[in-house]
Amino acid sequence: MSDLLSLDQAPAGLGAALRNAGFEQFTSIQQAVLEPTLADRDLRISSQTGSGKTVALGLLLADTVAGASDSTSNHEARKSRVATPVALLIAPTRELAGQLGRELSWLYEPIGAHVLVVTGGTSVMQERTGLQRRPHVVIGTPGRLLDHLRAGAMKLDRLETIALDEADEMLDMNFEEELDGILGYAPAERRTHLVSATFPRDVMKLANRLQRDPISVQGTALGRANSHIDHVVMQVRQAARFDAAINVLLRYPEDKTLLFVRTRTETVRLADELCAAGLAARALNGEMTQRERTAVFTQFRSGAVRYLVATDVAARGLDVQDIGRVIQVDLPD
Repeated sequence: MSDLLSLDQAPAGLGAALRNAGFEQFTSIQQAVLEPTLADRDLRISSQTGSGKTVALGLLLADTVAGASDSTSNHEARKSRVATPVALLIAPTRELAGQLGRELSWLYEPIGAHVLVVTGGTSVMQERTGLQRRPHVVIGTPGRLLDHLRAGAMKLDRLETIALDEADEMLDMNFEEELDGILGYAPAERRTHLVSATFPRDVMKLANRLQRDPISVQGTALGRANSHIDHVVMQVRQAARFDAAINVLLRYPEDKTLLFVRTRTETVRLADELCAAGLAARALNGEMTQRERTAVFTQFRSGAVRYLVATDVAARGLDVQDIGRVIQVDLPD
């Protein structure tokens, strides 16, 4: 590993944008992906939640995106109404895709790069209009990306990099067929990065099939990124777990709290029980429309709703900085 880089050494001159966003230095994973010896390699990026993986991915793609932004002319944009991004980021959930879009939008604003997010549950026609503006970076969920490719609204002729974020979650959600469909449109000469909190056997199998000459990049050691978090186990009868969760909330009424349950039905049931107990709660699950999910998340993020009950899939990628407590009402898978 080379000497620590300063923000002034950020690729594509993005140091000022990082400072404006409150960065004082690179995190371990951001430093790691910028190692010069990794240039042109396919990366397997592993680092814990909260360690800066999204910005690390943005920095990794920055030079490619900046070059595409500089070379795109108004004449070229008028000539074709089909999107030809240079970078494609695939995420398992709408919320995670949205978070990636927000982070990369402010990061790439100084270089004039256009970032577009396309996901299920939103207007296809609005997305087609966005694709006609020829974004440099497209971020989306597997099914919706494949829809646009099949419809001819997007081509991958100019694609230089594909990144799969939360690869383990995508396999858990059975997206492998859609991923293969998307990659069938991509050029053989490309960089393929996988970002995953863990690399179990099935993710390694996928990585081995998609990547060429890969190298693993790790940021934080296990447990280091969130060492300030206390973990408490409470043994209760299965039938009493909702009551136990309510008692915890009553003991710590000031904490904004995220509660995880196993099924969509239980998100609604527990949220209703919390409301009946006088605790302002909302459910978040995959059966809700995107508008409903966005409204609930906005209420939780602003503090208008203090308790959010979600399945772990629906909550993947939520960006909330002031959560004081997380309760696993059911044991996590």
